[in-house]
Amino acid sequence: KSFENGFKISPDFSYVFEYQNNDTVVYIIPEKQLDPGHYAVKMEDISDVYGNVLHDFYSNFIVKRDLQPITFDLLQNGTKKLVENEVVSLSKKDSLVINFNKAVKLENLSSHIEFQPCINENNFSYAESYSETGNKIEITPNLKTKKTATIRFSEEIPWGNFNQRENCFESGRDDNVVAKDGDKDAVCIWQLKVKAGIEDFTGNQTTKDMVYYICFNQESEKPPFFLGGAITGKAGEFDCLTFSPYHQFSTISFDPAVFPTSMGNNIKECFLNLFFAVNKEASTIDFYSLIKSVYVDSTDSCCHLYIKNVSHIDSGESASCAYLEYIKPEEDISDLHIVNVVFGLEIENKNKSGLMFFEILSSIQDDLGNNLNTDYVCKVNKQ
Repeated sequence: KSFENGFKISPDFSYVFEYQNNDTVVYIIPEKQLDPGHYAVKMEDISDVYGNVLHDFYSNFIVKRDLQPITFDLLQNGTKKLVENEVVSLSKKDSLVINFNKAVKLENLSSHIEFQPCINENNFSYAESYSETGNKIEITPNLKTKKTATIRFSEEIPWGNFNQRENCFESGRDDNVVAKDGDKDAVCIWQLKVKAGIEDFTGNQTTKDMVYYICFNQESEKPPFFLGGAITGKAGEFDCLTFSPYHQFSTISFDPAVFPTSMGNNIKECFLNLFFAVNKEASTIDFYSLIKSVYVDSTDSCCHLYIKNVSHIDSGESASCAYLEYIKPEEDISDLHIVNVVFGLEIENKNKSGLMFFEILSSIQDDLGNNLNTDYVCKVNKQ
């Protein structure tokens, strides 16, 4: 009790006592960070349990201001340093490590980090129509060292190249990110901003925003795209019947001479060709991902459609030749890696008009594990 009454410090601040070693050692623990400056300590009239009085004791100490500024590096996978205001191409599997030169307060670090899309690598202007990014990054601070934090990216971030050709990759563009008119291969750029105000434990703060630019256009992660489909028969049996997600409500007419509508055995064995474009590092479409990913249907009992099995999968030159023969595209396909998935298809024709539906789901994958860029539903008028 005499110690607590006899201990004085000036200028005063809030503190608590911690006694150890049978009260022979006392720790003075400030309740908050001390301001820089000169402090004087005085101990008077302190006695032990036997009444022995301590000589008056005077001392002083100085709390110095930490003048070392806070700096950090942003490291790709913890090794390669990113350069401010330069564009870097990343994989969505990559992580970024913020490496500070000293311990900082990381509890609220997420409030200092923004991750938003841009649309043009020349001026990095924000996409005006993009209003919501969602949870695109995850920030994990190292609360033990308080010197690093790891940023990981969501798999939901769209792949970065948006090809504007009308018939091939148009549906691959995220509607929220709009390329400028005339950009043939616009790259979606994301801006990562580490905002000023990150604080260390002596009151220093970062004083400027640091801005980095990222695109996710690794060729190996480019998703497959659906190009179109064709119903075919044996060689010369009938002209192929085509459909496309880019030209809805086209018309297909079943020739009664080939697809009879009489009551009885009028089931026609055909082939359903589905054409996909995969990235240049992929080889084919994964067979097992096709299961429960392709559906056919019709309305008004205009016909019955039944997919039997996957007959075969072609890739390379043979697939490109089939695409040119059946679909007859107007655009150049020399830069496309085309895969043709061929299903056995049964058609039972009816003497009615209606709609046929061909549904291709995004659960379809290439052999690298990339999912189809979106779900497709092709609607066709059946005459």
